[in-house]
Amino acid sequence: MLDCLRHCDRALFLFINSHHNSFFDFIMWYISGIVIWIPLYLYIIFKVFQKYPRKVVWYIVLTFIVSVGLSNFISSEILKGTVCRLRPSHVPELQQYIHLVRNYTGGMYGFASSHSANMAAIAMLTSYFFPKKWIIASISAWALMIAYSRIYLGVHYPGDVVAGILIGITVSTGFLFLYQRICKDKVLIY
Repeated sequence: MLDCLRHCDRALFLFINSHHNSFFDFIMWYISGIVIWIPLYLYIIFKVFQKYPRKVVWYIVLTFIVSVGLSNFISSEILKGTVCRLRPSHVPELQQYIHLVRNYTGGMYGFASSHSANMAAIAMLTSYFFPKKWIIASISAWALMIAYSRIYLGVHYPGDVVAGILIGITVSTGFLFLYQRICKDKVLIY
């Protein structure tokens, strides 16, 4: 069963990674970057300050920071060092088949995708605090686009990305539950 999952994961990775061109190489490289998204993160924080009263804003900001921090810690520090699954870009028998952009190979291990975990946590929290359909659709598409870019760039298997997404959703849901419990007593939920 596990061998079948690994085989399917590898086959799907090779299929996605093999469909590339110079235009999408450029796009996926920048989508996967962290610095390019700083204005979005700052805008989300700005909107939190704009929408919510001061007495609740710091709880919300703390929920974002701790959720993303813990998602990153679980995926980067705990799982990558424990599971030790090589990134596809570091598997010798795959290297001739992988399309790398700018020869970027990432660190040695890839399970689970930290990018996907962090972005899923941000998307989950943003959807909760700004529950408009267009915001939920936009932020979800953004998170999925970043997750896809990690496969496209050749540094994660689809399974790494799915695991990262599940980590981000689980951690942020846990902290939303905690936020609701803390703020319910203070009548801070809006």
